[in-house]
Amino acid sequence: MKKQTLNITIIFITLFFGLGAFFPFNSIYLQDTLHYSGSQIGLFYSLAALVVVISVPLFGIIADKIRNPKLVYIFCAIAASLFLIPFSFLKPFYIIVTLYVFINAIRSALIPLADTIALDYCAQENANYGMIRSLSSLAFILASLITGYLLERFEDYSALFIYIHTVLIVVSAFFMAKQKNTYQDNNANSSNFKDDLISLLQNKQYLLIIIIMGLSYGVIQVSQAYISLSILDLGGNSNIVGISFFFLVIPEVIFFTFVIKFTKKVQHIYLMLFGALCLLLRWIILYYTNSIPILLFVSSAHGIVMAFIVIVGFDLIKKIVKGNVISSAMSIYTGLANIFFSIISFIAGYIIDNGGIDGTYLLYFVTTLIIIFAIIIYVIFYSRRTE
Repeated sequence: MKKQTLNITIIFITLFFGLGAFFPFNSIYLQDTLHYSGSQIGLFYSLAALVVVISVPLFGIIADKIRNPKLVYIFCAIAASLFLIPFSFLKPFYIIVTLYVFINAIRSALIPLADTIALDYCAQENANYGMIRSLSSLAFILASLITGYLLERFEDYSALFIYIHTVLIVVSAFFMAKQKNTYQDNNANSSNFKDDLISLLQNKQYLLIIIIMGLSYGVIQVSQAYISLSILDLGGNSNIVGISFFFLVIPEVIFFTFVIKFTKKVQHIYLMLFGALCLLLRWIILYYTNSIPILLFVSSAHGIVMAFIVIVGFDLIKKIVKGNVISSAMSIYTGLANIFFSIISFIAGYIIDNGGIDGTYLLYFVTTLIIIFAIIIYVIFYSRRTE
């Protein structure tokens, strides 16, 4: 493995290990340690996601303008870590919400920036981007398992997951500093950045794809944020929450490596339809089951959606937008996904307080029907034009 390939792999592993230590346990921390209600937790996630709508595209635009996504990544990683320290010990709701808004606004730029860097590098060096993402998914699983065990063993250290998260983000920034800047500068072939960005936002085909991807990502991220509460509601504990992320992410490890190869035989949009149908089946099963083992098993649909909708969607975006605005294209998608996450999360929090966790599955079901409808529209108007 080339030194730079190894380095970017370590960046993804450390970043996703840090994320895997944080996201499975944040809802438990908010509910059990800080004693927030379902509506407060919904508002917490909703406000944090709304700010990302502006911040992530902004960081993407800056990365395109200075032609150096890695420098923006390092800034975001260090800034997020500074806000995470007080987040670990302060308790008042509005202070914690304000802190998390800043954390999420900055931290959410890390994955699209890392994706941009990795996609550029892999395209130039013929490296396997899917393999890198598969290893990062394994890191996410390992982090959730280890952190779940540690939180059960050291019950008095409820903020331990925050410190693990913070350290790993800083480590990823260290290795990013060693990564070569491989940004693909195609600006010479276009008019100017502003015109290209306007053209991107007027590209109906691109907008429809990111609506499909954004809704899919938004609904599975909300369900992921609340899965810990679902497990606790069924009598589980933090250790089982950690185990649950094995089932959530393991299909990513399986499919990320070779999912793009499927596009040589099957159109991108039909692979995305397969992911959406798997998601629909997941909500139907979860609505009718009270079994933790079944909940864990059907959670594997999460990874299938990430592979067949998000990763396949990234590859489709590369085919329909110009290379010199790819950072912006990825960041706009992330911003839209966070709008959907914010709306779905807020509604889900209200439903939990007034009707219980099972009511959220109906919300997810309706959202998935909208995704399938958008896919059908794409098939009618654009599928022959793209492939």
